[in-house]
Amino acid sequence: MAADAGTIVTALIAAAAGLGGVGIGSWMTRSTQETNWRRDRRFNAYADLIDAAGEFNVKTAEYFQAGANQSALRPEWDRALYNLDRAATRVQLIAPKATRDVVEHLMDHAAGTIVPMTGHGVTPPTQQVQSALNDFIKRYEDFMKAGRKEFKAD
Repeated sequence: MAADAGTIVTALIAAAAGLGGVGIGSWMTRSTQETNWRRDRRFNAYADLIDAAGEFNVKTAEYFQAGANQSALRPEWDRALYNLDRAATRVQLIAPKATRDVVEHLMDHAAGTIVPMTGHGVTPPTQQVQSALNDFIKRYEDFMKAGRKEFKAD
């Protein structure tokens, strides 16, 4: 009977260890899948911001080059600004603080420097426009660097 109790205890320990192993394996798989899912979401949000920033830069340059025809390009420029804002918001929701700060600087420049230069019916001097676009590109490049650094850390 003692042997039977020992066999039963051994079987129970083996069963518990097996179930524990399955539970730990399941938890690890779920954790890895969640990490990959979050990384994919971040990557997609960053890619959307890259596209939107490029579109905004091109549409802004076209808008200011249009001179008297700016009003015809205004809907396209407004759409590019909307897309930029939307993409930046997505990134700010899921990015680490360092990347959020860089995106905030990008958007502050767009909203505080470029947007006020539009809609007055008067095209600012070419040097002023070029300087604003160069600053926007610099901030865009800062975002790219932050994103690369972040993804290398993953």
